[in-house]
Amino acid sequence: VSCMGAQPLARAVRSLARPVASLAKTHSQTKVWGIHTLFPHRTPAISLAFHSYRSLQTQSVDDGQDRLTADQVFAAGSLSFQHGDNDAAEKLFAEALVLNPMHGRSLLQLGIIEQSKGNAEKAETLFRAATTDTSMPADIRANAYFNLGCTLSDHGDKSEAIDLLLKAVELDAKHHHAHTELGRIYNARGETSDARSHFESALQIEPNHTEAQTPLAMLLVQGSKADLQRALTMLESLAQNSTSAETFCALGFAQLVAGHDVAGVTLLKKALALEPNHTASLCHLGTFNWLAKGDHGSAQKLLRQAVESDPNHVEAHIMLITFYRDGLRQKALAQKQFQQLEALAPSHPWVQQHGRDLRS
Repeated sequence: VSCMGAQPLARAVRSLARPVASLAKTHSQTKVWGIHTLFPHRTPAISLAFHSYRSLQTQSVDDGQDRLTADQVFAAGSLSFQHGDNDAAEKLFAEALVLNPMHGRSLLQLGIIEQSKGNAEKAETLFRAATTDTSMPADIRANAYFNLGCTLSDHGDKSEAIDLLLKAVELDAKHHHAHTELGRIYNARGETSDARSHFESALQIEPNHTEAQTPLAMLLVQGSKADLQRALTMLESLAQNSTSAETFCALGFAQLVAGHDVAGVTLLKKALALEPNHTASLCHLGTFNWLAKGDHGSAQKLLRQAVESDPNHVEAHIMLITFYRDGLRQKALAQKQFQQLEALAPSHPWVQQHGRDLRS
C-alpha cells in the first residue's frame, strides 16, 4: 500500500488538529483541558463523558502522572462519540493527537467524523495516517484500511481501493464489510467471479448481511438453474420485511429471468414506487419493454432515465448502447453513448469486447 511517510503525515494531521488544539490551555497553566472548559452548558451525553474524563483526570493524579495519556483522552472522546456528540468527541480526539500525533484510533475516529461531514480529502489523510499505527490491534487497523479503501473507491481510485481492502481482510479475516466492498468493486468492473467469491465470503462470516445478499443474488440469477432458484429463495426471504427498492428490483429481475413476467414487472414497479429514479429498476423495466413487448418508445424513455439518474452506472450505459444499436438500429447514437461509457470504464470487459465495432 502506498503511504506517505510518518513525518509528512504527522504534519498533515497536526494541521487538521490545530484549530481545536488552540482551544487548550498550556500544560503549565493546568494539568488538562477538557469538556468542562469547552462546554459550560452540558447535555446529558456530554455530562456523561465529562464525568468519565474527570474520573480519568483524578486517576492520573492519584497515579502520580503529570497528564493524561492519549489513550485516556481517546476513551473519553469515544464515550461522547457513542452518545452522538460528535463536537465533543472531535475536540477530545484532537487533544489525544496533541499528546500523540500518530495515535491511530484517534486518527481513525476523526476520519470517520470528517467523512460524515463530506470532507473526503481530510478523511483520506486521517485514515491513511491511522494505517501507519502498527501498535493498534489488527482488527482496528483493518478498519482504518477499510475506511481508506471505501473513501478512495467512492472517488474513483478503484485499484488502490482494492489493495487497501485486501489488506483489511488480511489483517482481519472476518471483516465482512471489506469483503462486501470488494465484491461491489469487482462487480462494477465486470469481474463477476471475484465479486461472487467476496460476496460469498461475507455471507459465510455474517449470513444475514443484506448488503452482500442482494448483489450476490443478482449474480446468481445469471448462473445455472440451481443458482437462479437459490437467488429466488434468498430474495423472497429478504422481501418479506423489506422496504428497499434494491431488494424488490433484484427479486423482480429474478422473476423475469425465471419466466414470471407479471410478477417481475409488478415487483420492478414496486421498486420504482419506493424510489422513482432507481437506476437498476429503470434498466430492467426498459429492457423488458423493448425485448418482451417491443415498446421502443417506453424502453428508450426508461433507459435514458436510468443513465440520467446515475451517470456512473456502467450497466445502464451498456443497456442504452445495446438498445440504440440493436433495437433502434441507430449506430451513431450507440457510438455517442459508447464514448461516455469508455471514458467512465475503459477497462470493463464489455467495453473491451465491443469497442472495435462501436469506435468504427
